[in-house]
Amino acid sequence: MVDTAAATLTPFDKDTNDAVVREALRSSEKWLDAQLAVVSSLSQRAGAMAAMLGASATAMLGAELVVLAALSMPLNLWTYGGALVAPGIMFVGCAFCGSAARSSKFYLPGNFPSAWFGNHTEEDLHLALIGELDNYDKYIRDNGDIISRHALWLRIGLRCGFASPLVLAAIGAACIYFQGLPSVVTSIGN
Repeated sequence: MVDTAAATLTPFDKDTNDAVVREALRSSEKWLDAQLAVVSSLSQRAGAMAAMLGASATAMLGAELVVLAALSMPLNLWTYGGALVAPGIMFVGCAFCGSAARSSKFYLPGNFPSAWFGNHTEEDLHLALIGELDNYDKYIRDNGDIISRHALWLRIGLRCGFASPLVLAAIGAACIYFQGLPSVVTSIGN
């Protein structure tokens, strides 16, 4: 993780050796490329998990409605509302994973050729490369914040998605404890 509390400008000035500046620039470009690979794989995984959680929540809701329709006991609105809790939690997890998969402003290495306009001498080029290092320093910090935020959304989404079946089991256990076994459950064993 990049320390965002550090100074925002690179420690290079016009007297820094050109080879050092070029090596720092090359290394910064590698770092930015690695960050792009990380955020791409994070977004891909988050998108896949959002799809899985959305499909699972829909299937869970359908299964709950089939079971509730098969019960021979009278049901009220609270019963159907309680049946929506577990799939709702899974849909919330789906939404968080979808947020982790969405695009956001991400900084890549390089710049437009027009950014080099006015660099006519080696000294101009040297100063422009130092300026680009300052840009890359900011890009790396901002990208680190973006990756951390997307990873947090993915973790929250996964926790909601995986907690949902536990909530469903707890609701089912509470219903059985307080109301007894419904006739459809006892007829399965016969």
